[in-house]
Amino acid sequence: MNKLNSEKIINLFFLTSCLCVAIIYFAGDLFWRSTVVSTGVFPPTPFKPYAGFMRVPGAIVRLVPESQGPMGADFSQVYFAAQALQHGESGYSAITAAYKDPFGRISSYPPFAHWLYIPVTIFPYWVAVLIQDFGQLLLFFVLAGIVMRKMGVWRHWWKVYGFYIIFYFYTPAGWTHFERGQFDLFSASVALLLFMTVYSRDNKPLSLIAAGFFSAIKYVSLPFLGSFSFLSFLAAKGRTRWFYLLPLGVLAVSLLAFWPQTVEYIGVLRFYDVTSGREGVTFMHMMPPFLAKTFQIGCMLVFGAIFWWMSNEKSRQKLFEIVSLPFALAMAVQGLCFGTMSFEYRVVMMFGLIPGFILWMETARAPVWIKAALASTLLVFLVVAFHTFDNYVNMYPAYMTAGYLLVSMFWLGLCVYLVILNKPKLKAG
Repeated sequence: MNKLNSEKIINLFFLTSCLCVAIIYFAGDLFWRSTVVSTGVFPPTPFKPYAGFMRVPGAIVRLVPESQGPMGADFSQVYFAAQALQHGESGYSAITAAYKDPFGRISSYPPFAHWLYIPVTIFPYWVAVLIQDFGQLLLFFVLAGIVMRKMGVWRHWWKVYGFYIIFYFYTPAGWTHFERGQFDLFSASVALLLFMTVYSRDNKPLSLIAAGFFSAIKYVSLPFLGSFSFLSFLAAKGRTRWFYLLPLGVLAVSLLAFWPQTVEYIGVLRFYDVTSGREGVTFMHMMPPFLAKTFQIGCMLVFGAIFWWMSNEKSRQKLFEIVSLPFALAMAVQGLCFGTMSFEYRVVMMFGLIPGFILWMETARAPVWIKAALASTLLVFLVVAFHTFDNYVNMYPAYMTAGYLLVSMFWLGLCVYLVILNKPKLKAG
């Protein structure tokens, strides 16, 4: 009966979330068409990125004479920095105008990302940005397929891929991520691979090394990587726990291998931390700077202490499996609010926990009402966080940040409840 209810919750989650996006998308299209027919006026399309469009100056599409330039404004940082490296200049302070960022920014990406993308610079910019967008998506789809097979939930593949396509291409936040040529599907890959290690009895080192590799491309996944690896370390037994240091080792190698550029990059991070204003979903909207930067660390340590105190060596791995999903969701959401400037398209990272959501629903020893509560709050969070209602409601960043905080604390509360609920059974076992 419990399995049957879990299956229903899974189906309702995917059906309801995708229907919400589809209905809102259809309503916007119907309103636009009605306006055109009734007034003869062509209003702006309702299907726009929540942050608007940004053309890349100077990136000409010669095959399309009427083109005013391609998009991919965020990808351009890495593309032109990689070009600078290829021609013997610094990715952070190029001298030649052709290799400088078209918007006058200093690249905020680590040196490893610049070197990794050098092969892509053989293509003109408009081709490279398509390779970035569709290549990254294809890689994530392949990884998700491998993980679903390993986890034994492959039969749900069509729901998962359908969910990804609808939320990525037909929500304002997903559309912004695609339009800017962003890198957060790599962060989603980190979450995907890390969560798999909770249930995997083999290939943990390979998964953790791969997670470290993807983190080295974009550091926004580090708060999640660090916090989830911390609890995994506490839960693991013997030598296995040391595997969870592998991602940090990969990150260290990626920095040391390009040490001169790393020194420049540290200066860039300091520059952005000092000059950036509070933008997007950031705890800086509601907390003083020190607390905003340490809030997630505090939550991680407090729950880690509760987890350790209420379990023993024999029970910790089983208990970790029970709390793994709500803890992962809470840390992912809080990690998105860590920076002073945190753009909301980064919520694409949550894609990485969708296969884990299915596995947890099917296998976790948790009451059905907790599974239903988690699925319901995750559904509402994703529909809102992907800016689905942008055409109808103003989604102010400060209010969105409050929502991120509340939902993360709710999920941590579920974790604490599950630890208390399962403590006697696990210790008795």
